[in-house]
Amino acid sequence: MVIFRRQAFQPEFVEPITNLTVPIGRNATFRCLVQNLGGYRVGWVKADTKAIQAIHVHVITNNHRVGVSHNGQTVWNLHIRNVQEEDRGQYMCQINTDPMKSQMGYLDVVIPPDFIPEETSINMSKEEVLTLSKVSRSDMGAYLCIASNGVPPTVSKRILIKVHFHPVIQVPNQLVGAPLGTDVTLECYVESSPKSINYWNASLDTMRSSGNEMVISSNKYEVMNVALSSFESRMTLTVRRLTAADVGGYRCVAKNSLGEVDSVIRLYEIPGPTAYNTSPRNEEYKYSTPIEGPDNQFGSADRSDDEEDRESTFFVTDKTQIRHVLENNTRNRSFVYLTSSNTIKQKLSNKVSKILNQLEIEDSDFEINYSNSLGPMFVLVLTLISIVFRLSLNP
Repeated sequence: MVIFRRQAFQPEFVEPITNLTVPIGRNATFRCLVQNLGGYRVGWVKADTKAIQAIHVHVITNNHRVGVSHNGQTVWNLHIRNVQEEDRGQYMCQINTDPMKSQMGYLDVVIPPDFIPEETSINMSKEEVLTLSKVSRSDMGAYLCIASNGVPPTVSKRILIKVHFHPVIQVPNQLVGAPLGTDVTLECYVESSPKSINYWNASLDTMRSSGNEMVISSNKYEVMNVALSSFESRMTLTVRRLTAADVGGYRCVAKNSLGEVDSVIRLYEIPGPTAYNTSPRNEEYKYSTPIEGPDNQFGSADRSDDEEDRESTFFVTDKTQIRHVLENNTRNRSFVYLTSSNTIKQKLSNKVSKILNQLEIEDSDFEINYSNSLGPMFVLVLTLISIVFRLSLNP
């Protein structure tokens, strides 16, 4: 005979099961709280499919992602790892009383946004369109498409837009000058899409010359093309050791499938510094003068009055010796003595004063007679004074 004993208190649920919202790929846990469980058992069932997940501490389903745990006779847990979309639905916690007691909680599986390949078709997909009208090269660049539906993480996709256009050339300096013998660099900036073929032509005779010669890298020229971005580049041409034959027009050319463009840079010579005498500029040459004579080429301002008197007498009395002195001084200009311009001026002042003093004669000593030799002598004195001044000004 089997005797069933009835518990004094029937098991009851302490609180309802909390509904769960879990992003796909995360873990979900339902908790069922029971009191006065006694000898009864707790089971878990997926309500929409009637599939038994677990009974008490044993997992029944073949889904390896499902597990159970408990804490005493009160807390009973159902664990679902790596939640997938098929896990969405009602989950029932039941006690095997008669009649059966149960309560349910809902698992909602949410999916964060993602970008799908164009060839894939999914019913849940949503299309967003950005339309650019009358695109120009200023519209080129990267555009970021951002998607968010409140389920982390927010995702984005980078879309690169390329606009095709014919080449455009910008020249910073269309006139470039340099001294002969130096290196000079010409430059052009090119924008094009698709990328252009860039090269240099030279027309060295004249800007109107019809013959252009392509310039390539050599000992004379260095040609470089540096990419600055996906559609920008910098062209440079360096002319080494500039000569007169290198002066002329240089044409930078850019060509792609949509067109061709060029720009001319005129290279000209900047005159170098004027050649100057290498002699020291602070020195002046003093040539011998008729006053000093052939035997006294190293003149000094510190000579005695007697010597100067003798020179003055010689100067005004002996025309033949004066001519001889001038001739000797002309031949011997290579043996000159360097002196300052101030010393020359002082000497000239002293000599002229002596000559004028020599000519000052009292009325009682003589009377002027142009028929005598004094007239020609006076003319000779003035001539020699003029020669002395010219020699001092043109050493």
